Amino acid sequence: MKGKQILIAAIAFALLGGYYWFFEVKKKGEDDRTKAQTETILKGLASSGAVEVQLNNAQGGFTMKKEGTQWTVNGLPADGNVVETMITRFGMEKYDRTIEGAVMPEFGIGAASVRFKAADGKEYALLLGNTTPTGSNVYAAVEGDTSTVYMASTQVKTDAEQGLFYWRLKTPEILDEAKTTKIVSNIKDKKFILEKDASGAWQLVSPVKEPGKKERISSFIMDFRTAQAKSFSKSTAGRGLDGTEYIAFYEGAKEKKIVFGSADAKQASRWAKSALYSEALEMPEACYTAVPEVDEIIDRKINNFEQANAAKLTVVYAGRELIADKKKEKNGAEKWEIKTAKGIDDKDKKSIFPSSIVASLNRLEYKEKVARTAAGDENAAYGFSAGEKEIKVMDEKGGMLADIMVGKAGNKDGLLYVKNMMDGKIYQVEGTFASGLGLPGFTAEP
Repeated sequence: MKGKQILIAAIAFALLGGYYWFFEVKKKGEDDRTKAQTETILKGLASSGAVEVQLNNAQGGFTMKKEGTQWTVNGLPADGNVVETMITRFGMEKYDRTIEGAVMPEFGIGAASVRFKAADGKEYALLLGNTTPTGSNVYAAVEGDTSTVYMASTQVKTDAEQGLFYWRLKTPEILDEAKTTKIVSNIKDKKFILEKDASGAWQLVSPVKEPGKKERISSFIMDFRTAQAKSFSKSTAGRGLDGTEYIAFYEGAKEKKIVFGSADAKQASRWAKSALYSEALEMPEACYTAVPEVDEIIDRKINNFEQANAAKLTVVYAGRELIADKKKEKNGAEKWEIKTAKGIDDKDKKSIFPSSIVASLNRLEYKEKVARTAAGDENAAYGFSAGEKEIKVMDEKGGMLADIMVGKAGNKDGLLYVKNMMDGKIYQVEGTFASGLGLPGFTAEP
């Protein structure tokens, strides 16, 4: 009988627990979600896709409109990132608490207002007032509700009080590296022409013909994409903007030219002009100096391969031979494994890292090109010897990615000779390349 009572009690407890879960815990979760939704002040704005913003504050009235993918403010180019960040912030703004039956003037409501218009015609408007006594919130009200004051974050008040300069686009031009096909620099001591070839790679076509260094070119394009004007001046006179110095970016036939004028050393600024603006732009001097010298944009890499594609490494030197393969482990990680270490003792073998050798070949850059001579003369002059100090990198199918032979040390500036066995070209590179391989006994003698 006692066992039966225990069983009945256990069943009752289980039923009670089930009731609590489904009718109390679940309901509470639903209530929490509902509460989170009701805490949003401008309900529906976050998903509205606002295309116009009207802002009124002590500095004036400002109308921001989205035209295609670009924003304008009072008819001038606007910073779309700044405008859309503000729209997102207002759309997600939640109140800490409300004051019902409020008398609006007592809270300064209406000192600033922001109205958002969606593509479907719906409008959302927030009226801003004073900061709370603690300074941690701001009083706000939704247009049309004359009795409820919300306590919102001070950031919405900060946005609502901004003037024209804050909303304006301040970059000298709107650039897109992917669409840019040509760059012409006519800056003093930095004159060059870069063009993209059919594969999309940058090529220096003037003053010399050389491959362009992608990373460096991308870097200075980004400098111009992100540079911000310090101020605008309606007067362009006396700014040195005669068109003598400029840099022009082309998207096909479309030219985006930035003309540079006189500098202000005290302000670390330089005046500039572009077709985007009717005014002169006071740009940081760093924008002008961001244009690289010709030598900086020449791609001096000797080997052009993706390091991730390397799967096999062989090195022969001084009677030694090293063979290493890259393997995938069970967890998916890749690991280099030395298969052969002829003439290399176990102690030295432990200090060899095939991945580092491959990386050294991948980033190897020349300091100087060497003019070709007769093959026999080259070997004698530069210290090349068949099957000696030769490093090869292959892909998983055995395709050659890099094949470099190291010669002797040069007679100046600590350089040494190397030969690209894939095209026969000879270069001088930093002497530290040989020692940096981490191969015991791998040296380059004069």
